[in-house]
Amino acid sequence: MSLTYTFQNIYQEVSNFLGLGLNPSGVNLTLVKKYANEGYRRFILGLDPRTGLTHEWSFLSPINTLVAYSSGFTSAGTGTYSLPSTTIVLTSTVYNSMRLKYLTAGGTAYQIISVVEPHTLVVTGDCHTQTSFTLPDPGGKYTLPSDFGGIMMPFNFRGLPYSALKERTTAEIMQLASYTQASGLPSEFSVEIISGNDYEVQMFPKAAGDWTFDYRYRVEPSSLINDTDVPLGGYYHSSTILASALAIAQLRHDDSTSIHQAEYEKLMIASINLDLKYKTSNIGYNRDNSIAPAGPFNRRIPYSASNIDN
Repeated sequence: MSLTYTFQNIYQEVSNFLGLGLNPSGVNLTLVKKYANEGYRRFILGLDPRTGLTHEWSFLSPINTLVAYSSGFTSAGTGTYSLPSTTIVLTSTVYNSMRLKYLTAGGTAYQIISVVEPHTLVVTGDCHTQTSFTLPDPGGKYTLPSDFGGIMMPFNFRGLPYSALKERTTAEIMQLASYTQASGLPSEFSVEIISGNDYEVQMFPKAAGDWTFDYRYRVEPSSLINDTDVPLGGYYHSSTILASALAIAQLRHDDSTSIHQAEYEKLMIASINLDLKYKTSNIGYNRDNSIAPAGPFNRRIPYSASNIDN
């Protein structure tokens, strides 16, 4: 049995505290879910009770990988349809950066809604009778994670030290691409929104191989919806999130903040102190060859919100 609270665990505790039992329904269910999400939102904000300043959680700035694949493919595959989507297992290798691209089968395009590396895609619609699937050339554009909220450290080519790509505007990348369609090791990138809350990165020049890049991004948290949803922060901060939700419920229900608010503040301080242990003391090196042509100038940059954002 997991010690990590799910969304259901949290709203059931809130419901029980309000005297609504462990299995609320109707308007009561809507109410306790609302309190649970308000408590979660307050925790994510990271307000330190000691200082009144916001703490930046380490789990909201993960290091991730992106595979810049060089070309599309036509692949054999088998599909299984379950309304409203088809799960396809291909012989070709697939990557998370293919999400939201379109796979063509039998003359119809199906949007990829999720990827399970290395061979499985889930697409909209029914194409389970098809056996051949085509993915077009990406044109140097790759989809970023669904919870992407901004770049915190640029893309670095894995295996090549100090290979950070330079961030440009989309207009600059398009201008560069208009000069040449050459491919190679990407050296520059731009990020743009493509629809709703989804973003993609465009690299220049286009990758000449299926290459892996590491980067750090800011997570854009979403509300808890499904009973099995697990709040960001996991096991280590579950009690803090629950205490926050109970404090919100107490405040909204009887305009009192004494008991559960005090417990929340105590646990919040413990959560922040624990999270600080997971944070790196620096975010890397500033290497500028123009300052010292004979060898790069290195300056350690302390980890702080101002250094990340500027």
